[in-house]
Amino acid sequence: MNTLEEIMFYIKRGKPMQIRVLIPLALSEGYSAERIMDEALLPAMDEVSRLFITNEMFVPEVLESARAMNAGLHLIKPHFVQSGIGNMGTIVIGTVKGDMHNIGKNIVSMMLEGKGFKVVDLGVDIEPIRFIEAARSQNAQIICCSCLLSNAMLNMEEIVRLRNQAGLKGRVAILIGGAPLSQAFCDRIGADYFAVNAGEAADIACQIVQKDLGIARR
Repeated sequence: MNTLEEIMFYIKRGKPMQIRVLIPLALSEGYSAERIMDEALLPAMDEVSRLFITNEMFVPEVLESARAMNAGLHLIKPHFVQSGIGNMGTIVIGTVKGDMHNIGKNIVSMMLEGKGFKVVDLGVDIEPIRFIEAARSQNAQIICCSCLLSNAMLNMEEIVRLRNQAGLKGRVAILIGGAPLSQAFCDRIGADYFAVNAGEAADIACQIVQKDLGIARR
């Protein structure tokens, strides 16, 4: 196995100590932070999510993988976030009420920061109203909602309802993502954008602000 394959192997097996050795090794071998992200960290996260959804991995194992993933993110972040980028705007992000998973959210946050956004990370298990309050207080252009558990998905619909009720539709876009979600679900609940993965989420966020918040659906 090459170093990137080893990183994937040990993330899936929840071994943060090995990840703390392998990330610096990969960087010293000339792998860019972006390549480590695209070819090791993101594929490992996708595989863990798939195995969890198909009941081939269970919560304790997923939590161990999350620890390994977070160890990798901590090491790669200083190399990934670009320097000298102007402020693209403010984004509020969080995992919705009823879900404690943060791997995907943390990767999206890092990639958004790399694009020049100020990211306000609310954390996990966040009540719908807190997204709206934070968007108002931080003057955010975008709310990003993450979810891995299907029984927490409908809390995203409540976030959309509260955004509209607060008169923020057309001023604050709602971008959703997570393994059980789809474009059809996004359309059904009235969210503005759905991202298949972290890279797409960052690209969509840039498109939103570049269009001066033209919130027309894709």
